[in-house]
Amino acid sequence: MTFETQMSLTVFKPEDEKFNINKDIKQNNNADIMKKYVDGSWNFARADTKYYTHGIHSYPAMMIPQVAKRIIDENGTDAKIGLDPFCGSGSVLLEFELGGINNYGLDINPLAILISKVKTSRLSPAKLKVVWQKLKTQIRDNNSKNVAEVPNFFNIDFWFKRDIIKQLEGIRLAILDVEDEELRNFFLVCFSEAVRRCSNTKGGEFKLVRISKDKLENHNPRPYKVFHEIVERNILSMSSLYNISKNKTLGKSSVVLTDTAKEIKIPKNSVDIMVTSPPYGDSRTTVAYGQYSRLSLQWLGFSEEIKSLDKNMLGGKPTPDLNFSFSSPTLDKMVRLIAEKDDLRARDVLSFFVDFHKAAKNISNIMKDNSRLCIVVGNRTVKGLKIPSDEIMAEIFEDFDYIHSKTFVRSIPSKRMPKVNSPTNVKGKTLSTMNEENIVLLER
Repeated sequence: MTFETQMSLTVFKPEDEKFNINKDIKQNNNADIMKKYVDGSWNFARADTKYYTHGIHSYPAMMIPQVAKRIIDENGTDAKIGLDPFCGSGSVLLEFELGGINNYGLDINPLAILISKVKTSRLSPAKLKVVWQKLKTQIRDNNSKNVAEVPNFFNIDFWFKRDIIKQLEGIRLAILDVEDEELRNFFLVCFSEAVRRCSNTKGGEFKLVRISKDKLENHNPRPYKVFHEIVERNILSMSSLYNISKNKTLGKSSVVLTDTAKEIKIPKNSVDIMVTSPPYGDSRTTVAYGQYSRLSLQWLGFSEEIKSLDKNMLGGKPTPDLNFSFSSPTLDKMVRLIAEKDDLRARDVLSFFVDFHKAAKNISNIMKDNSRLCIVVGNRTVKGLKIPSDEIMAEIFEDFDYIHSKTFVRSIPSKRMPKVNSPTNVKGKTLSTMNEENIVLLER
């Protein structure tokens, strides 16, 4: 092998107990809600989420590895082949590997593909250290020569100071001279992380937000120092994964750049279990994956791809009207409610789920008859209305002969997610967004 009926959740008592939401719902006939549980044991509030190579690169809305591992342990006992069709930075893929399961990881974002490939590789620490010693010398030589030509992508001087640009280019050129592709990709991932840290962007933001003018003058990161710290940390992380691979049979990952809503080139009836955290809505109004990745991708040579990345993601283009051809009573209800307030926003929301349905069709075609689906998704708020994406996604997969068995609700203590946004576009007015996410389990 080469390999998302509106409801409000209440915070219930101790974290380690399980509660059936039925107890708080007296008159509701929605079957999906009756299968929903708040379970604090899924929170993993104090867990180390960066073991092995999980912390090799930051990324928005990463599924924490403990959630992925538990899902796989409880639902993939006999699984041979796993799938994450929206793999992001590869957290699920690595947990598949650690569980001895061969797997496929798919994503439309070239940066996600690069990170996932490196995260799931087992690179020799000895080889990494040899290349690292050579790189340090080459970087010093490049900097002393004062690199003449530097990248000239759009707005580069807005996002980076001129001396930072020259130093980053010296690092990039040295990495590109590494002959071994896997080793080169490792250092490119380290470089990508350094690019964001050395940019003029505010920390902790998904979208590109520049540091305020009064703070910019004193913003003077040292690219080589930043890069050096990242490399040293990631070599240690890779060493821990490499060492365990010598004593344990791990699965193998095949990471593929593709638009899941358009095609999946995997044999039909071949996948036992899908574990994924899909986008929670269109990239423009939820998690801006394209914006988050832009600077890194430009430095890595993907300037053309980044221009259309957000538009090509699920829900990138609003639907022309409010009609759709598949069965989802919950989606129909929510779209009509939002349309009463804002027709365009309703079409934005619908567009995402229309594209998700296309992806679900492609996914169902490659899943085995007795396969399981595990979807981790948060419920976003649009125009003051909470969209039950977990129920809508379950209804969509029921179109493809899946049965919704149960949903666990966990709080999000540490996941890199926006806690507030401005859904009304009124200056200064914000609403809380996602403080819980849903673990939706389906079986065929």
